[in-house]
Formats: sequence, structure tokens, C-alpha cells
Amino acid sequence: MKRNITNKNNTEKRKRYLESMLNKLCVILGPRPAGSENYNESVNIIKNELEKCVRLVEIDHFVFDYWELKEKPRLICETKELEVWPYYGSKDTSEKGIDGKIKKIKAKEPVFGLYDKNLRKIQAYITISPFGKAVPRFAWEPEFKMVPAVTVGRQDQKALERAISQEARVNLKFKAETIKNKESYSVIGYLPGESKDEILFLAHADTHSNTPGANDNTASLITMFMIACELSKTKHKYSITFAATGGEEVGHLGAAHYAETRKNRGDIHRIKISINFDSLTYGPNMIIYSKDKELSSLITKIYKELKLKGTIQVISENDTLDGEVFIKAGARGIYVNSRGYDKTKLKLWHRPEDLPGSVDFELAENGFLVFTELIKQIEDRNLI
Repeated sequence: MKRNITNKNNTEKRKRYLESMLNKLCVILGPRPAGSENYNESVNIIKNELEKCVRLVEIDHFVFDYWELKEKPRLICETKELEVWPYYGSKDTSEKGIDGKIKKIKAKEPVFGLYDKNLRKIQAYITISPFGKAVPRFAWEPEFKMVPAVTVGRQDQKALERAISQEARVNLKFKAETIKNKESYSVIGYLPGESKDEILFLAHADTHSNTPGANDNTASLITMFMIACELSKTKHKYSITFAATGGEEVGHLGAAHYAETRKNRGDIHRIKISINFDSLTYGPNMIIYSKDKELSSLITKIYKELKLKGTIQVISENDTLDGEVFIKAGARGIYVNSRGYDKTKLKLWHRPEDLPGSVDFELAENGFLVFTELIKQIEDRNLI
């Protein structure tokens, strides 16, 4: 199963492919939230790319409550307007907005409450973006769906602190709409092997509505396509599945539905290893989240033997994102992220600035090299 994957011509071809696909998905289409027309168009592109590589491609349909922001959100604090973004799924405000005063609820990973003028009743939640400017996030916390909840940038935390000390009037206003039973999709490609036991690759295909998501997660998705095409050139001991999931940014909906599809078929037990790519190009330091010591050690060994730029770190935690449902069903789980250029790259997270020009091809190539080699070694060592 030797592969000539380090050939310079092959590398240049993959680089051109990455650039071309980033242009198709991030520039021509732009933001692609699950349920949107742009996302639906991207599904056709993704399906076409997988069909070039694997024998069978199917569309996994799911429905969900589609939440859409209908106007620019506004937060007036100390007579100054702050950039703000509501949580996906949050309750919106009235047409006049919410007037009140700010109070800090939680100091670590700060959470502020917008209370009534007597500071007795909470009317909204305000959190601070972890990396930079205001970003959309999914409302995992039930209380963030019961009343309006928004995020402001780190640069505006001091303005909220001053508003507390000065007991300043604050106004929050935004309008959103929820559409029930909106349809969306994941695209699944199958590469049958000698055994029906499967290795599952996952990469989410959706973005938030304010960003084309070049690093989160389009470059990782394209890396998965490159792996699929490389692995399609040879026969394999194990079957390999490639899932471009929808709805990751709004609750990991596509992965959860695909797991349910496999349960209903009665074959989810065939998925023995789950490998989830999310933001491989934030930096040269590959991060592996996994409680599987054997696979983590093997990935670390491969990374070092390839003499790749940066370092590799293993965190003994299971995937809590798209791969979680497959781990709970019995798969060995690996979640792959990256760090290293944090001061610049992490500021792009869920932001309009996450554009193709910020993607470092070498980091996508690292993911391609490590995980094509991982599949070879899993098969050579009979690790399933």
C-alpha cells in the first residue's frame, strides 16, 4: 500500500485544489449556515467532489428549527454602541429593545446580566467573546434561550465594567425569527473495503451566517476530500466513510442525525474509529483529543517521523463535537484541532475575516499526510 504522496508535483496539485475549492465555497458562495440557500448549493459541490473519489455517495436529510437574525443587533452602553452578536436560538427582544442596568453574574469567563432598573429581574445575558471581537455562538445553555443572550468582543468588556460602576442605562435590541422544520443535509461518501468494519472521517460543512469559515471549517473539509481521493487509489482492508456534516454550528445536528440513520439501519456498530477534523489550519501545533492511548501514540509517532512543522499535543478527552455520538455508540474517537498562531488565527473564529487568504496550505497538508499514513498503519497493524 505504498503511496507516492510526498511527490512535489502531487503537493502542488493539492495546493491548487485547496485554493480552487476555497474560492468555490468561501468566495463564490460565502457564508453557508445549515438550512440556507448557500449551504444547499454547497451540498451539490461537496457531493460532486466526493463522487470523484468514492463509489457511493448519499445525502442524509434532517430537519431542525432554523433561527435567523432579521436585523443588525444593537447594544447601547454609556451612550456608545458596541458590536454585538446574539446567540443562535436565543429569544429576541421587543421592537423597542430592552432597557436596564448591567450586573456581573460570573467573573471567570465573564457573564453579565442586563437587569431591570431595580436590578431585581434579569432581562438578558451578555458574554465576552473568548478570542476577540463579537461572534455568534450556539445557545447550549437553556437560560440563553429563555431570554435574549448576546456576545460582545473582549475589547468592550471594560465598557460593561464602567456601566456597572456608573449604573449607566443600557439598551439591547435585535430581531430574530425561527422557522420550524427547515431541511438541511449531510453528504456521506463510502469507500468499501475487504471488511465491513469502518473508519469514519468527519468534517463539518456549515458555517455561521456572518462568516465564510475558511479555517472553520472549510479547509479541514477540503483536506478530507484530498484524503478521500488519495485513499481511493488503492484497495483497503477496512471500509472508509467520509461525512461532510451539516448543522455542526447549531448543535451538531447533522452528525447526530447520521448516527440515528446508522442505528436505524442496524449497522452503526460497524464504525470502529471516528476521526473528526475541525479547524486544522489555526496553527502548526496539531492537537489530538482522545482517550484512546494506542491511536494517540500512533498519530504522535507519525507526526514526528514526518518531521512536520510545529508540535503535536494529546489531550486525554473524548470528542464532544460531531464525533461524540459515534464514540457513545462504541467507536474509538479522535478529534483533531490546531493551535499556534493564536494571536492572529483565533481572532478569525466565527468572524467575517475568516477568508481564504488566511489559510496556510502547509497546515492542511500536514493533516493530509498524517491521516493518510494513519490509515495505512491501522491496516498494517490490524488495529480494528
